[in-house]
Amino acid sequence: MKIRHSIFFFVIGIALIGAGIMTQMVGIARANPPEKIAQPNQVVPPFTDTACLECHTNREQLQVLAVEEVVAESHNEGPG
Repeated sequence: MKIRHSIFFFVIGIALIGAGIMTQMVGIARANPPEKIAQPNQVVPPFTDTACLECHTNREQLQVLAVEEVVAESHNEGPG
């Protein structure tokens, strides 16, 4: 009885492995290679806004403009 079950499971296992291999082969054989889509060459315009560049690269001006806002805390909020 055990030998019959072992042979049955062996045959089922081989069939499942074969089915898995066949599905992989069919998937590979039917796959289409990706088509290369011709896109026009996009030209990036040159950077011309030097005012932003000068402001963001000037360390002294950045330190002057970098002022943190002071948030006033209210002491009458909360439980009680």
